[in-house]
Amino acid sequence: MPSGNRTSTSTTDGTLLVLVPEDALVTINGHATQSTGSQRQYFSRDLNPGATYSYEIRATRMVDGHLAEDHRIVQLKAGESEAIVLDFAPTSNEHVASTK
Repeated sequence: MPSGNRTSTSTTDGTLLVLVPEDALVTINGHATQSTGSQRQYFSRDLNPGATYSYEIRATRMVDGHLAEDHRIVQLKAGESEAIVLDFAPTSNEHVASTK
């Protein structure tokens, strides 16, 4: 599982940059992270070159008195970096459902 807020220069590491509202709680593959702020960086160490790893990044926060959630599944390989935004914006399906 990625570790938070350390620098990495290894070609066997993968880097995830997660942009979230500052008050969001972030989990990666079901494990709570301890990092805070709107830009959170996580490293997955010693990945096997050529292998693809999947990470489910989930963020939760209170919005208008209700628990809101946003998530993405990210594919990452050794030496790669991926940035994602979890902004709690409704998807097109959610928007259509809420307007009916």
